[in-house]
Amino acid sequence: MRTKINAIKINVLLTAIAGLLCSCNPNSQLSENPISNTEITSSDCPESPSGTLSESTSLDLKQQSIQTNGKVKRGEDIGFVFQGKKGKNLRYSWTGNICIWVYAPDNSLLVDDKLQVDGPYTMHVASQKRSTDYEIILEFSKVDSIVPSTDLIANNSSGTTELSAVLDTIENYLESKPQIFAPPFNTSLVEKNLTGKRYNKAIESMQWLSDNNAYYTYDVIRIDKIKDFSVTENKATLYVTLTQHLTLYLNGKVERLHSTDKPKARDYYFTMEKNNGIWKISDIENLF
Repeated sequence: MRTKINAIKINVLLTAIAGLLCSCNPNSQLSENPISNTEITSSDCPESPSGTLSESTSLDLKQQSIQTNGKVKRGEDIGFVFQGKKGKNLRYSWTGNICIWVYAPDNSLLVDDKLQVDGPYTMHVASQKRSTDYEIILEFSKVDSIVPSTDLIANNSSGTTELSAVLDTIENYLESKPQIFAPPFNTSLVEKNLTGKRYNKAIESMQWLSDNNAYYTYDVIRIDKIKDFSVTENKATLYVTLTQHLTLYLNGKVERLHSTDKPKARDYYFTMEKNNGIWKISDIENLF
């Protein structure tokens, strides 16, 4: 009987978190990407590594994604080098008690997922324990570029610039989800793209996922169609069709009730607010 009650409690919690991640409706989910777990969060790692790299392994990210695994010992840091292009968005996730830093070609620490220059990027990996097994998945963003229809632009000629800025924010948010709702649970990306109600919901969701050894992955996430757009001085709404394919992992196992078995398209209203000249998402509503 106790097992059944506990199972019911977990299901209630999962329903609540799905509602926070998606919209007001608990059966609709917004997304996020590769595989990771909650053994470690970014807050456990220093801002920069204390060790050095004697050599690095080259990775070819021209493929859809790269998965690498092995063992790393404390004091024997390892590195991976890959070629990046300006404007690309890097996604990476991991399992294991490790810390990860990514350096740009000029040896500056990458603080955003968007690459700023062409050239070789270095991923520095260090262990938090004497020795730990790890798995890392890297890829460039799968979010497609969005080109508004000519009809939409014609009907909103005065707001074309604002439409582009709003789309940039939404794309950045979608691309950031693998780092928001899975390790490293990056709160700076939440602050960058969200405000108000949606910001609070995201923080609550991240905390629940971290506390319950859970995370989301996203195999597909894209905006298929822009249906409507309206803007005032500091407010805007965007009506879009969004396709997503996501999986919720709980204690390393797939929670199928709150995952999708294939890509699913649904309509969403994004409510935007401009803060200090920057558009941020204040709410997301799923429409049936």
